[in-house]
Amino acid sequence: MKNKYDIVYSIGHDCACSMYLRKHNLRVVSGPLDWLTSVPAHNRFDLLLNDFEGFMNQDDFQFVEKNPNIVNDDKCDYYKNIRTGLYFYHDFPVNVPLDQSFPDVEKKYKRRIDKFYQNIKKHKRVLLVWFSHYHRTSDEQWIWFLQKFCQKMGKNIDLLVVQHTENQYQPIRRQIADNIVVWELHTVEKDTQGNNTTIGNEKLCSTIFSQYRLNVPQDKRLKYIWKICVLNTFCKFMPHRNFRHNWRRKIKSELNKMIVERR
Repeated sequence: MKNKYDIVYSIGHDCACSMYLRKHNLRVVSGPLDWLTSVPAHNRFDLLLNDFEGFMNQDDFQFVEKNPNIVNDDKCDYYKNIRTGLYFYHDFPVNVPLDQSFPDVEKKYKRRIDKFYQNIKKHKRVLLVWFSHYHRTSDEQWIWFLQKFCQKMGKNIDLLVVQHTENQYQPIRRQIADNIVVWELHTVEKDTQGNNTTIGNEKLCSTIFSQYRLNVPQDKRLKYIWKICVLNTFCKFMPHRNFRHNWRRKIKSELNKMIVERR
């Protein structure tokens, strides 16, 4: 039996979590922490609990040189927020001065933050997901963090934690609270230069994410299933990759609206 939710949000540790959610049709709306990296869970919960206070002060942003030994986003310049420690790798257009690019990025994150809190208040079944190759957080901390956030939002919220445990190729599931599940498994894979890949051990990690799915409103369920079947079938016969990608994105956007904009 799959675990069903009305809305699912990534809280980090980096873009890998959002990529898994999207791959398994769990990411229907952009969140404020989707693509930000290098900060452990307690820093992120501080932001969640404090309404992201001080999250987007331009003076806190410092340009970061790219590491030539890893795969980089060539379309964006890299910045670190020295106040929060978060790295912004996918937001600021390359070769555009910060003074020019910052206002649009600030507006985007304000919109995502506002929508994040609205969706959590609006929907009954909410899941936050943490996926990390690196940072580990104690069970006591997870329980404390989530209790505080549930109190803030005035409702019960579930948390899924997927964290790396060296050589654990048989995933271990631990229920550390009524609304918190922790999975321990070997999430890491290395590239040819010995660096951790972003997505990691996809085959093993997907066994966890595939256990979850989104609720679809009953009056829209047949239409949703029909569109999914058409999407998957039609894409098999599209020879042009870009056209196939654009068409898939358009249909998925429509499907996402069917779920998020429920009554």
